[in-house]
Amino acid sequence: MRFFSLLCSLILIIVGCSNEQLKEDQVLAMITNLKKSQYELQRDTEADDAYSHIHEKMQPFLTEKAYNSLLTNRDAFTTVEAFRKGYTIEVGKITIDQIKEDKEPGSLSVSYTLELTFSSSAKNVVKTVKAQATIIKAGDTCKIDRDWDSLTAKEVETLE
Repeated sequence: MRFFSLLCSLILIIVGCSNEQLKEDQVLAMITNLKKSQYELQRDTEADDAYSHIHEKMQPFLTEKAYNSLLTNRDAFTTVEAFRKGYTIEVGKITIDQIKEDKEPGSLSVSYTLELTFSSSAKNVVKTVKAQATIIKAGDTCKIDRDWDSLTAKEVETLE
């Protein structure tokens, strides 16, 4: 089922980006798929394999530059830390706040808000997170060239 959903997402990206301008629902789908890949980690994943699992799931949505930044900056730290503390994360509502064309042709800057639910056997915590992404045309497809959200390691450390 996950493979099918990933395949459908990639088809949406390929078809959607062949048009001149991405529509808001296409942008939302790209960001949703990326954030689910980043935050939603299955409980049966071994903690030692968490980083590589997340990186593998996120790679199809990112440019090479963004993927290398993900690896270098250990951007999946918050997910792995929550996972080690016994939490699973569910991506909730994502709201696009603004989409604007960048100075670079074929590049869009997106500001958005997402809700993340951290669940453990003891409690659920909902965090509202501000985020930004840059989507660029990469050949015949669109990819996310920059991804940032405001969730900090400190917020994850204080979940308990």
